[in-house]
Amino acid sequence: MPRPIVLSLVTICTLAPGCRRAAPMPVAQPADQSRTQPLRPLLSDETRIVMPPGGLRPAPIRGSLGVEMVWIPAGAFWMGSPRDEAGRHGGEVRHEVSLSAPFWLGTSEVSQALWERVMGDNPSTRTYQGVSLIGERLPVHTVRWTDAIRFANRLSAAEGLRPAYRLHGKQVTWDRSSDGYRLPTEAEWEFAARSGTYDAFSGTDSPEDVCRFANVATPSGQVMFSWKDPPFPCEDGVSGLAPVGSFSANAWGLHDMTGNIWEWVWDWEGPYPSQDVTDPTGPETGTARLKRGGSWMHRWRSARVADRSRDNPEGRYHYVGLRLARSTQSGGATAAGGPGSTAR
Repeated sequence: MPRPIVLSLVTICTLAPGCRRAAPMPVAQPADQSRTQPLRPLLSDETRIVMPPGGLRPAPIRGSLGVEMVWIPAGAFWMGSPRDEAGRHGGEVRHEVSLSAPFWLGTSEVSQALWERVMGDNPSTRTYQGVSLIGERLPVHTVRWTDAIRFANRLSAAEGLRPAYRLHGKQVTWDRSSDGYRLPTEAEWEFAARSGTYDAFSGTDSPEDVCRFANVATPSGQVMFSWKDPPFPCEDGVSGLAPVGSFSANAWGLHDMTGNIWEWVWDWEGPYPSQDVTDPTGPETGTARLKRGGSWMHRWRSARVADRSRDNPEGRYHYVGLRLARSTQSGGATAAGGPGSTAR
């Protein structure tokens, strides 16, 4: 039976020593990597990905209601940020994370049109300081974490998929063998956002270059809205939210992983582990859920791939939306969630 191909990617620097900006380059391709044989620890700038037999990445898929998703490989990477990264928070402890299975991830954030088609309403805040935040192609926002869970289940049912979540009051159980839509875990989100690199932002390591890939806080926005926090040193041409997928994608075909709207992920907030982990799903309980990616109106350090932000899962915020994931194979594990949440 054909075995998966294991590739190691390292950052090849052509600039000053210590730089992290470069396209990922395959440097090893073991012909036959047994699952029972442990892989060596990652190098400091290495990402390991597992490709299907033959080495060809599966083509993107599109659901019947229009959700486009790209295949994200299994693999291993360094989660968190290096000590010398500008804007780093103390909790971003770098540690090795392995993801044992590939998964699908939406190429863009969930739009207001899709949400309204599935849920029958649009919860998004209408304006921000006189600028409209409503539009069919704009990302949906002002959604509770629990609303995102219900949306994923309802979309799954509409497309004939098995819902990923069971809700019992405030308790949420994640069935990890489900083929339905779900939120990515924090580790899945960061692995996909990095797309084989250790750039500070999704698609680039340069703050001056971010506006090619993201709708972020800019100097003109700072003037227009009287923001106090320092913006990015570039202009993206947008005042307010941008239609989903408007900016260049990262190396794995994902748009808006930096900026536009914060994205809910599955995990409760909690400190990173001090050791290497496989398929982390966060603490079993907590008071705040994590969101990732930054937004069009928040300070630049919050838009870094490694940044971790949290909010009340029952809160509705005009800068928080979601992106959908799906599992590619069945399994039997349980993951945890809240005063209620568990995963299995």
